[in-house]
Amino acid sequence: MSHGVCRLCKEQVIGSHISTTLHKYHKDCFVCNHCLQPFEQNLFFEIEGLYFCEKDYNLLYGARCGRCCELITGKCISALDNKWHLEHFTCDDCGRSLVGASFIRKNDKPYCKSCPAKQAKPQEEKNLCQQCQKPLSGEVLTFKGLKYHPYHYHCKMCKKELDQRAKEYDGDLYCLEDYQKLMSQTCFGCRRPITGRSISALGKIYHPDHFVCFKCELPFHGNPYYEYKGKPYDELHYKEAIGALCPYCWQPATGVVISALASKYCGNHFMCMGCFTNLSDEKSEFVDWDNKPFCRGCFDRLPSETKTHVRKYREMEKKLL
Repeated sequence: MSHGVCRLCKEQVIGSHISTTLHKYHKDCFVCNHCLQPFEQNLFFEIEGLYFCEKDYNLLYGARCGRCCELITGKCISALDNKWHLEHFTCDDCGRSLVGASFIRKNDKPYCKSCPAKQAKPQEEKNLCQQCQKPLSGEVLTFKGLKYHPYHYHCKMCKKELDQRAKEYDGDLYCLEDYQKLMSQTCFGCRRPITGRSISALGKIYHPDHFVCFKCELPFHGNPYYEYKGKPYDELHYKEAIGALCPYCWQPATGVVISALASKYCGNHFMCMGCFTNLSDEKSEFVDWDNKPFCRGCFDRLPSETKTHVRKYREMEKKLL
């Protein structure tokens, strides 16, 4: 019985599966929306309808140091409505460590009490946008550890001006809406998010270079593909899969196709494997030996022990039928 459609691969969910508040997943499809890897010890975090492993949750949403803006792991200092690496909680003027010491708050920065003269100096110049070098006020965008006015950047997909909710992926910035779309549309071949061109086939979405023949794994590059048991094949390997390759030339059977020995032969390639006499005439008699056609004359010249094994095999086949 179907339980609905898997959110990731869009195929029917049958049997054992994963159910969340809004969606259902195949067990193999329930992976982190960022790294696309299974959840270790089934631990995951949900943010705005997306699911993340502990590592990527901390990377994207974890606490960052108020000094270096890098991710904090391990011990930290909570102060000034922020968190800090122990080694980075220092006086913003003289650089002396403030861990365990008294400090003064000014412009949301920590200062030691031994810098009273410098505390009176305006510090706005130290809180400048790295793009225009003007003071930061209001929304601030942190990108690669540096702070900017958000309006200096535009979404890679929709090109609209960004705000402080922008997200980074592979070195590019996206607005929150397009980032969520990016994370939800993944290539069935590599399980990575799709940006730019894509191919929809067999109910799935692929990067153009990842839509490949199931057998040889070469991209189709616009050439026709053939479906067999839910998998895409090029013409050669499709006909091989359905038994339509001539066993003599290993190319798709052409011309007057001969169906024999559970295979399909080109008309001029159905011949005795001993003397190469053509056997495509309906009046021609052939004998199956090792799944290869032999004329009666060549078969009779085979060693008597070999022919005995062939006869015994045929008798066994008849008993099974």
